[in-house]
Amino acid sequence: MIDSYVANRYEKGTVQQVDETVAEEYALSVQYDGYDHAFLCSPEDLEELAVGHLKTMGMISHIDDIADITFEKDHTRVTIRRADNASPKHEQTVPRVTMRSDNIMSLAPYAMAHSPLFAKTAAFHYAFIFDKNATPLQSACDIGRFNAIDKAVGICLRKGLALEGTVLFTTGRIMTLTVRKARNCGIAIIVSKAPPTLQAIESARDAGISIIGFARGDRYTVYTEE
Repeated sequence: MIDSYVANRYEKGTVQQVDETVAEEYALSVQYDGYDHAFLCSPEDLEELAVGHLKTMGMISHIDDIADITFEKDHTRVTIRRADNASPKHEQTVPRVTMRSDNIMSLAPYAMAHSPLFAKTAAFHYAFIFDKNATPLQSACDIGRFNAIDKAVGICLRKGLALEGTVLFTTGRIMTLTVRKARNCGIAIIVSKAPPTLQAIESARDAGISIIGFARGDRYTVYTEE
């Protein structure tokens, strides 16, 4: 995930050698039932990344839709075989969920306090899954914002945690792909310290998902109120 690297720091006319903590980058490809996707990711929770990605992209409904998972020896490719009795693809229902204001405001401070690799490197995105009462259910991190979401979802699937009606806190911008991933999981609310795009707001309205941006402690902005 991280390594140490000696670099030269220039500051106020002086230069000194410093030990920097830097993120590692890893290449992984996932194959499933004719679908092939390549990631640049952090080299941790790779199986959860692959499984979560299939869920967030609507390729599987449940962990039982997977028959087996096989990594090549160098772990740069993973092949996932579809179960013979896999669920047919269908549109995930997103339940309507409301969240108290104080619970919304608690998410960003919790995320900041539980993002150690961001504090060390400023190179990692985090994704947190909460229930509507702001109880943390699972989290994950990666150099890619969407990878972090996939990993968090994959861990939830592995642990048998239901995603319907949950809350996603992401450290990245809220984009249409963020909304698509949430919709395919039944996630009801997306919260971020960053803003959403216009297209993400429109997509969230169509999906019945609430979008909250600029969540930074004592303030936040709701973009999808009726």
